[in-house]
Amino acid sequence: MVRRIGPSMVFLTVGALACDRPPVGGPGPAPAAGRATVDLPRFLQDRPAIGGKWYEYSVDGHVLEPKSEAWILKTSDGEHVAFRITSIYDDATGDSGVFHFDVAPRVGDAWGDSVVVVAGGNVKEGDTCLDLLAAVAGNNADRACDGPEPWHLRLVSQSRLSVFAGIAVAEPAIFLHDGVQVARFDGVALADLPDPATIAALDDAPRFDSTDWQFDRFAPDLPEAGQALGALPRVVDTTWWAYTSAFRLARFTVSEVGASSWRFAVAVHAVDTADQTVSALDVADVDGVGAAVEFDVDVSTVSSTLPVYLGFRDEGLVVVDSAEVGPVRPGNTRRWDLAIVGDPLRVLVSPATAVINGTALDADPPFVP
Repeated sequence: MVRRIGPSMVFLTVGALACDRPPVGGPGPAPAAGRATVDLPRFLQDRPAIGGKWYEYSVDGHVLEPKSEAWILKTSDGEHVAFRITSIYDDATGDSGVFHFDVAPRVGDAWGDSVVVVAGGNVKEGDTCLDLLAAVAGNNADRACDGPEPWHLRLVSQSRLSVFAGIAVAEPAIFLHDGVQVARFDGVALADLPDPATIAALDDAPRFDSTDWQFDRFAPDLPEAGQALGALPRVVDTTWWAYTSAFRLARFTVSEVGASSWRFAVAVHAVDTADQTVSALDVADVDGVGAAVEFDVDVSTVSSTLPVYLGFRDEGLVVVDSAEVGPVRPGNTRRWDLAIVGDPLRVLVSPATAVINGTALDADPPFVP
């Protein structure tokens, strides 16, 4: 049985944020003798339904501009409401971290007039949650994320690994409550969104070259097609590589030990932050589990409300204490790298970590000239 350590919480600052963009200036110099460059842009990250991909970053002024996207939200009770993000800046102070939305109800067979909803909290000061049905009914939409009242959107500040820059950036992100699904439509006004009855649910299809999916279909935060790892049948008999925002490269395999335990065989390598290289000899020498550290996780107690959070460290894989008990995301996304969650039992990747399927891409061991 894995044990948790005492809780802690770190809230990230949302300032001049970076977004993924190709490096400039052409390829860098060849790695030094005995070193191999980590091909980081090939790594994949889990894609939630909205997450932190809702904005464009402007170098001119270092501001975040919402993309021309609108979402239709479907509640667990089958009700629908539409919304789009209009701003992330406080009207009074100009400070970042305060979400603004236009929200429209579904009235009969048409979309009703939209209302302006401003989140009551700044994500730099903690997570805040919204009940969009309450908003369109003219009531206060703010909810305590851990309270008994229903909510649909969870607004957070998270640390996400930029695979192009090789660093973690802080960003404001949006996640969904359990049972809530959304479909995204680009360049469409709220009044012109389609009838929700015409929108199909996502038909998951496992793939390993991307974690994107058909966003114009109803889907929860992380459907199977949006998970770089996923359920145990997708994870076993495969060599995986993880790159963390702490500049560690971890090679790992997963196997099932009995009915209630998963075994991770992990070898961790330090990455030179100056050029994103690792020791080619060390990486190439990791075969099977001979040079790996084995770590067993008891999954018999895992449920949808009790994730097990794991972090890659120099000594291997360790259980990480969570700042909160809730589906998938503790407060400090850089502290954990993998989360084992239930209903169904599967492995998710932290926003501050990226993985590559070495077996599927015939890149095992990768990064070795």
